[in-house]
Amino acid sequence: MEFGLLGDVEVRVGGELVDAGHARQRGVLAVLLVEAGRLVPVDVLVDRVWGTRAPHRARNAVAGYVSRLRQVLTDGVRIVGKQGGYVLTADPMSVDLHRFDALVREARSSADALRLLDEALGLWRGEPFSTVDTPWLADVRAAAVARRFAATLDRNDLLLAQGKHAELLAELEATAAAFPLDERVAAQVMLALYRSGRQADALLRYDGIRVRLADELGADPGPELRSLHQGILTADLPLPARLPAAAPFAGRERELAALDALVGRPLVVLTGTAGAGKSALALHWARRVADWFPGGQLHVDLRTSEVSASGERMLVVLDNARDADQVRPLLRRFPRSLVLVTSRDRLTGLVAADGAHPVAVDLLSTEDSRALLALRLGAERLTDTEAVDEIVTRCAGLPLALTAVAARLACGGFEPGEVAAELADGLDAFDGGDSTLRTAFAESCAGLSEEAARLFRLLGLDADEEITAAGAPGTRPLLAELARAHLLIERRPGRYVLHGLLRAYAAELVSGTAWAAGRPDRLCAVRTGSSRSVVGARPRTRRSRR
Repeated sequence: MEFGLLGDVEVRVGGELVDAGHARQRGVLAVLLVEAGRLVPVDVLVDRVWGTRAPHRARNAVAGYVSRLRQVLTDGVRIVGKQGGYVLTADPMSVDLHRFDALVREARSSADALRLLDEALGLWRGEPFSTVDTPWLADVRAAAVARRFAATLDRNDLLLAQGKHAELLAELEATAAAFPLDERVAAQVMLALYRSGRQADALLRYDGIRVRLADELGADPGPELRSLHQGILTADLPLPARLPAAAPFAGRERELAALDALVGRPLVVLTGTAGAGKSALALHWARRVADWFPGGQLHVDLRTSEVSASGERMLVVLDNARDADQVRPLLRRFPRSLVLVTSRDRLTGLVAADGAHPVAVDLLSTEDSRALLALRLGAERLTDTEAVDEIVTRCAGLPLALTAVAARLACGGFEPGEVAAELADGLDAFDGGDSTLRTAFAESCAGLSEEAARLFRLLGLDADEEITAAGAPGTRPLLAELARAHLLIERRPGRYVLHGLLRAYAAELVSGTAWAAGRPDRLCAVRTGSSRSVVGARPRTRRSRR
């Protein structure tokens, strides 16, 4: 059985609403539920249900209501009469009012406080005891509403600490309008305005509540609000943990250990090929070490976002850096922080000139690839080991490809064997109508020189083995350029490989270019043992006829 007091007084059995009688009978039930497990004397029950308007035979009426309520109760829930009163025996957690209070208490000492507060506030359906009204219930209602308000403000504090000021601002403005003298609400609005780049509005909000407090209460703002005002005035407030939402993450123990070892350094660079999961690794590690950075955490996507400085030591994730020149001006803004940069470029300039510590984000191992699929789909979906092995092989250790396949399996309801078979058809099977994988590869190619881009396309036709530049000095810089962009993998000095998905993308580029018709491009390669030695890669051009 479940009992609802945070709204209409309700009784549910197996989720189905049960008739608990007319308003006065539900009033008796409400009093007993508020005092669940405790003895309520009959005279107290009469006073709480009727107040000063109790009928002449109120005690008999209570006995009748209790008798009818007993016919509704099941699952071991009972109303027991003893010592001149009644006790309702039920699990307090079956009563939404008591469950709300328990969740709020737990949230105050839990690392999972936001989820607990969301669950607690989600129990409310409206005004408590909305169809039952007596002076005692009105007092209980007012106390419950006050606890709900406090829990809402606790939740707001947690969301603001996570950098959710933009999403929360409209709700905070409405709350401030309803409670114009509440200093805690005013502080939350001021902080949200300030972090939204509206410093002047935040200062005006402070002036407004200061004047109102003086006019209506003859009081000044308290020390916490005054301190916040000073911080906004001098623009000296720490930034929150402004990180994107967490996503399923598996493996990368080597890279995580390397990052842990570099936590005291000022600048770390994560580099890897498109789709290798650099951003996911950076954000996962940032959450893991949040306590080590009292100034907060800041995530900046360098393709779109602006940044702002902070006083205390922070962990700053500069995501998707194009080159060293894009990052270098920002380093001066975070002199006491650890700056973690992700890039598809190796950013050798930052390593050589700025002392950055590089951490290579390689392709996932077979075991980690399986673990990522299991995390997203559940181990029970991966019992066809042969099909899963084929999927892992086709995805080439790229988390972006594995995630796309997992989404297809999850949303389409397909079996792993069916999806494994279609992966042989090329990149279409990974994208499913969305160009995510192709877009990632295209962005890596966008910064290439014309000669390196041409060589990459040509390698997609033939390069299923190790590639070298022996005997072709002019080609060596182009291979190095492709490796810097992580479009080739340099397994050993001067020896490169092209993983299957990139090879498929390169081949698509060749088939989509007019000059490749009939393969006039002629990748000239000489087999040298198990390697191919690239000695030339120029497209043929047709002579025009006059």
